[in-house]
Amino acid sequence: MKRSNLTSLLLVLALWGCKEYGTATETVTANCSGQYQNIPYNDGTMEPNVVLYLVQEEAKLSGIGCFNGITFNFSGALIQTHAIISFDLLNTNMGDLKNCLIDGYFGEGNFLAGGYTLSPQMGTCKIRFRMVEKAR
Repeated sequence: MKRSNLTSLLLVLALWGCKEYGTATETVTANCSGQYQNIPYNDGTMEPNVVLYLVQEEAKLSGIGCFNGITFNFSGALIQTHAIISFDLLNTNMGDLKNCLIDGYFGEGNFLAGGYTLSPQMGTCKIRFRMVEKAR
């Protein structure tokens, strides 16, 4: 009988603990859907030309992009203002580049800034975007 009461007590405590803390919920910022164009940091000769046509659906990001004339589809996630976008660049002069990433933050004034990597061998480079047209 004592064992059954102890088991019941532990079960009640476990359920109460779960109910008390609940599950994590996503926090999503305002809609960031639209067209983004990268802004060069310097003269732009060594930096890529990138355009993103981004769609936000709650915490999911998706769309079509163009990286130095190569079109790609992308998907990603948004947590508050932090965006992670993954894509593949196919048929480049360096071959197929898989699992490329853009990791950035949305800031005031419709800006997205952070870094991108095309492959582990190339490392990470900085990039920033400005929204040129808001989605309707």
